[in-house]
Amino acid sequence: MTVKLLGGEVVGEAMDGVQAMELYKKTRPDIVTSDIVMPNMGGVELVRNLVALDPDVKVVMVSSLGHQDMVKEAIGAGAKYFIVKPFKPAEAAVKIKSVVEKLFSVRSVA
Repeated sequence: MTVKLLGGEVVGEAMDGVQAMELYKKTRPDIVTSDIVMPNMGGVELVRNLVALDPDVKVVMVSSLGHQDMVKEAIGAGAKYFIVKPFKPAEAAVKIKSVVEKLFSVRSVA
């Protein structure tokens, strides 16, 4: 996975938005990656719920080209970046690295 390419650690994986929300509450990861289309709770609703719980959450959305309107909605709801499927791991790593750099630059200043 691209996170390991960056020296990061995967703290959990969820099968749907409901599980993702519960997992976030337990683990509070630095970055959340989420698909737009998921059962039980879609990506846009997940982003809204995550932002309501933690306004500083960093979410990277993953989507195919056919879901551009939903991606815009997710970004409007608080997602920071999106990665278009299909993608190469190196491409995803660049996006995630950008989020990590911004995240830690803010933390080091605070």
